[in-house]
Amino acid sequence: MRVGVLGNSGSWYCQDLIRAGKLSNHEVFRIDFPRLTARVGLHPEPDSQKQTVTDIVQDLTKLDAIIVRTMP
Repeated sequence: MRVGVLGNSGSWYCQDLIRAGKLSNHEVFRIDFPRLTARVGLHPEPDSQKQTVTDIVQDLTKLDAIIVRTMP
């Protein structure tokens, strides 16, 4: 599984979730709130999905799960 964790940088809980994911052979990584973007609309740009949520680097709709730990 690929799991994103919305949480604070350097937090003990993100580090522990990433550690637990590795032990279970899952890819777990932290997602930074300020890097999130979203688009919803009837007329998206060509060759794009109608609804997207990204963290600038990747399409978060491709993840198996997102854990929202805290929101600053």
